[in-house]
Amino acid sequence: MRRRTVSVRWGAVAALFALAAGVACQSKPPPPVHTLIPRTGVSLIIPDEFRLTEDFPGLVASDRISSVMITEVARRIESVRAAMMPYALAERGMRTLRSENVVVDGRAALFVHAIDQTFPEGTIRRWMLVFGAGDFSVVLTASTTKELSPSVGPVLEQILLNALWDPGIISEIFASLGFTVSESELLKVSDRLPQMIVLTRGGHREVLDPEEPLLLVGSTKAGGEPFDLATFARTQLFEMPELRDARIVSEGPVALGDMGGHEIVAKAVDRDSGTAIDVYQAFASDGARYYLVQGLVGTASADEFMPQFREIATSFKRTSGLDRP
Repeated sequence: MRRRTVSVRWGAVAALFALAAGVACQSKPPPPVHTLIPRTGVSLIIPDEFRLTEDFPGLVASDRISSVMITEVARRIESVRAAMMPYALAERGMRTLRSENVVVDGRAALFVHAIDQTFPEGTIRRWMLVFGAGDFSVVLTASTTKELSPSVGPVLEQILLNALWDPGIISEIFASLGFTVSESELLKVSDRLPQMIVLTRGGHREVLDPEEPLLLVGSTKAGGEPFDLATFARTQLFEMPELRDARIVSEGPVALGDMGGHEIVAKAVDRDSGTAIDVYQAFASDGARYYLVQGLVGTASADEFMPQFREIATSFKRTSGLDRP
């Protein structure tokens, strides 16, 4: 009887350990890990089938079809939300399925579900999440094919809805420059230089081939004497050391923020490689400084990138806190 009692007690102890082990197994898993996406202030939970990509700030799936792209812009959220309205998306070839207000990282956000039917390879399903803080906003765009959307769509939605954002990271890019611009769909900030930022395809920082797009936005002190802005802009074009045989295709007035400026579209040849180059320039001055938006791209890609050069130029806005070297 005593042996039986002991065995029962040991059995109870064993059962208690088993119960404890079961409870331990049922405890909450560790929280998912967020990864800061390079060149952005956005952190995402990256599923196993996705990875970081150097083609743009964001993620791409192993099938190379599904993706998540991050775009941060120096623009208040009201104007960004307006660009996500059904009529605005329709102008870009997208049909809105539905829109909903959600909360992401403690911020009110707009979550848009849409279909893009402009691609020859088929119908693209898109999810767009927009939110912002102060003068900066972020747009997260997830995409996959219509055929894959039933299986991949829920994964993409969770990536977007679990995003975290530190707006201070993007604002630091423009701190003390005295201006901001909005990145375009493909052109992202790759570097900040004294009084200048550099934008390249996807924000790539490696040495670029002459065919690749390159956009500089910056400012410098103006000389003490008044000058004719159009003449100054032409001189800058013809004196660019990396180009030869420059010829102006069109020129005229342009607005850079609240300043009147001068815009030049030109063609030239890369001096070292002989590559045909298209040039975009926009100059403006407030008397104390002059401001420059200057883009170079191989002529073969000009139809794609020259409009984006102009788009970034028209987003130019002067701000306070200018460094004055």
